[in-house]
Amino acid sequence: WLYGSGTTTGSIWLWSRLGWLWTGDSIYPFIWSDSRHAWLYYYRGTGSGAVGWFYDYGSGTVRWL
Repeated sequence: WLYGSGTTTGSIWLWSRLGWLWTGDSIYPFIWSDSRHAWLYYYRGTGSGAVGWFYDYGSGTVRWL
């Protein structure tokens, strides 16, 4: 689950089990992770039940959803 917060249409803060995340129209699928102090890249998955994953540029690891 993601819970959005913000008042502009160009960017949004999201709360998830990963903590606070920020992204915007011009940078998505890159997402800033406030708790990790690092950029993440979100890969959406195939649409056939695969949820997707994040690549964490700070640690160089992949995190499946």
